[in-house]
Amino acid sequence: MRKLTDSKRQAILKAAAAVFAQKGFHGTLVDAVAARAGIGKGTVYRYFRNKEDLFFSILDQGAQGQMLGMEQALRSSEDPREKLREILLARAEFVLNNKPLLKLLPEIESRKLQRRAMVIRRRNQRMVKLVERTLQEGIDRGSIKDGDTGLWAKCIVHITRAAYSECLPARKDAVTDQLMDFILRGIAV
Repeated sequence: MRKLTDSKRQAILKAAAAVFAQKGFHGTLVDAVAARAGIGKGTVYRYFRNKEDLFFSILDQGAQGQMLGMEQALRSSEDPREKLREILLARAEFVLNNKPLLKLLPEIESRKLQRRAMVIRRRNQRMVKLVERTLQEGIDRGSIKDGDTGLWAKCIVHITRAAYSECLPARKDAVTDQLMDFILRGIAV
């Protein structure tokens, strides 16, 4: 039996991301993914159970990278505001790199999404906790006003996805600056 390799798995994921982005969830065939990766269809099934598993594996890989980036942000600076900015930039990378796939989520039948809901919920909870911890650190240091860090963190995680979903990759820094201004100063004059 041939050994499964990470490089082949990565090649399949890269090919699948391109095909999903071009054809949509329902329009994507495993045959097309295999052809794009330059392998046989059976090889795809050696690495992934089905098209759904392949799709969510792409998002999972991106989300793992996002979490690593967010965790690195916590070590990037002593300044909680700078940490928050770096967390937002990690979030931006994930959303912008996976934008075509995230837009496909509404295409997926609810029962398939239900199976993944717990994984997504746990991942979101981890993100919220990272942001909440950063906000609390800012409160403790006096650089962020006191408030409901749990609510604020949930809002930040959700508004950043919406904001970055609407921006172009070239505008990532400008959008991040606007989000930081919104988060830290609000919109009141």
